[in-house]
Amino acid sequence: MKVKATKSFCGPLCMAIGEIREITDKDYLADLLRAGYVVPVEPAKTEKPAAPAAEAEAPKAEAPKRGSRKKAVSAK
Repeated sequence: MKVKATKSFCGPLCMAIGEIREITDKDYLADLLRAGYVVPVEPAKTEKPAAPAAEAEAPKAEAPKRGSRKKAVSAK
């Protein structure tokens, strides 16, 4: 079952607050649910496919760099 940690905990399985993970050990899962350390996560019903990288954003053209120019020293 996919669950989300409500508290940080460590033991045979360690999770941080907000971490989402699949737990397959039914006994350990039952203990964590009963203690309130994790809550079940519902699978998203409508997921949009990720946009292709090419359409995401066109790379910006870099402006030419300005070089430093030394002032000409005139001899008098």
